[in-house]
Amino acid sequence: MENDPFRLRHIVECFDADTGDQAVANALLQGIGLDRAALQPPSKVRTGYEPLFLDLACEELRDPLFAARAGAALKDGTNLNSYIAKHSKTLRKAIDNSSRYYTTFDPAYRYAIAASGNAASFSLTCTDPDYFPRHRYLEFLAFAALARSRTLTGKNVAALELRFSHEIAGPAKPYEMLASCPVRFGAEQTEVLLPLWVLDLEIPTYDPSLRTHLMEYGDRLLRETPARKQTLSQQVKAILAQGLPARVAGADDVAAQLGMSRRTFARRLGEENVSFRGLVDDMRCDLARVYLTEGFSLAEIAFSLGYSDQAAFSTAFKRWTGKSPGSWRDGGS
Repeated sequence: MENDPFRLRHIVECFDADTGDQAVANALLQGIGLDRAALQPPSKVRTGYEPLFLDLACEELRDPLFAARAGAALKDGTNLNSYIAKHSKTLRKAIDNSSRYYTTFDPAYRYAIAASGNAASFSLTCTDPDYFPRHRYLEFLAFAALARSRTLTGKNVAALELRFSHEIAGPAKPYEMLASCPVRFGAEQTEVLLPLWVLDLEIPTYDPSLRTHLMEYGDRLLRETPARKQTLSQQVKAILAQGLPARVAGADDVAAQLGMSRRTFARRLGEENVSFRGLVDDMRCDLARVYLTEGFSLAEIAFSLGYSDQAAFSTAFKRWTGKSPGSWRDGGS
């Protein structure tokens, strides 16, 4: 799915500000098959380039916090969801209305708002297993959601807490300073907790007629957008993701969960030109690069990826990348 790359354009601009040298971003863009011209209107690019560039940027800067900082600096948007939110009456309505059409912009994620007691939970869920290792992107989206709520209402909205389902190696303090609230990693789900009263904050740019028109257009897009059907390899990745960290399901277990014999399972994967071992290796490699960038010890990474010991992990990593984990961490990709 292709869209106006306003978020990617913003991320690149933040990266330029950090490096002070546009040539660095140019090289990263070229590595994923893009250039700056592709980021300018009316060009459209796949949303999947955003998490990919974010990972590369964090690796290049050796700074996992970059994604959160870029998200916190995102003040506005130029897609349908942003305009619907901008012309809704309250923050609650903005989230409810725009979340309905988010899959027309980014089908890999969904978000929702739920109230409980004195708090409201703005949750972010990854629905595409190909995005599972993209922890930095979830951080970007969560901090961007908080920044957007402030822009929409014109108020300095303070969150009660930010929660992320993934772990990090370092302290949460830098994230807490950026968010101005407690930040917890290793939670059950990724969510922004807000005071309940914040949902009733009015949006100064409320325009009911324009909002209705935009939502009618959004309904038409939903009707015209075909339902996404997961491939077998995506289903396998989703099952593998459920066992991580520490446990990687075997081929027999995954085949059984999918209601297939081992032979049929292997044949069906072959029809997609992939193998079970290849899928496991791809997921482990992606996660290993993330964990190395974040500063996890080799022993911690080996455990998280289901290896018996550090040596087994190091051998596998060198087979994937041609480098030892230590040299990759020192010199990058």
